[in-house]
Amino acid sequence: MIRNRTKIFYPAGLISLTLLPILCIWNLNNQKAFEKIGALEVAYFYHNELEEYSNLQSFKELISSRNYTDIEFSGNEKGDNIILEYAKEKITALIKFKDTINGVHFKFTEKAKYWNFVKAVDICQQKNQYPIMDGNNIWFSYYAPFIEEKNDSVWICGTNEAARIFVVKAERLAEFDEYLSKKINCFILPLLVFLLMCFFSFRKILQERLPRRSSS
Repeated sequence: MIRNRTKIFYPAGLISLTLLPILCIWNLNNQKAFEKIGALEVAYFYHNELEEYSNLQSFKELISSRNYTDIEFSGNEKGDNIILEYAKEKITALIKFKDTINGVHFKFTEKAKYWNFVKAVDICQQKNQYPIMDGNNIWFSYYAPFIEEKNDSVWICGTNEAARIFVVKAERLAEFDEYLSKKINCFILPLLVFLLMCFFSFRKILQERLPRRSSS
């Protein structure tokens, strides 16, 4: 005699296999995970140090040591792209001819857009060259690459640079914790729904599999 077997139907598994990949791709797309995003390291002069540790004089000497071509943005996308291309050619020429007389000065007025700043920083990121940033300005000038000599001695800095680096790292860690907390909160509700679906599905399976008591 052939025994009839009860077919196990697992709706939660079918739904999860279908919806989870779709929801995952949808969420990644909303987070712009498929876009190419890069990071540029920038640094500004710190003017709040004590006078004996201040680098203000060095800053003034660096700025006054070159003849800078001013680059200003109008807010018009087409015109600003032309200006950026011109600045890129000027910087390329400075490096090619090792020009230590001239430079390029980006001035960001109220008309400038955020993408103007990003593009300008990107253009200034040249190998072994370090643009000067301060306020709403970027100065680029060519300097001969610095060749670091190997030295086993230990140099101790008397400024608070190490403390500033520690503070920056702490701020970045706090930002990451906040970002992670938001992401976890986004997935709590879908996870609860999924667990409830699993619970009801297993309960239904158990009810069908367990022998039913015959009514007396």
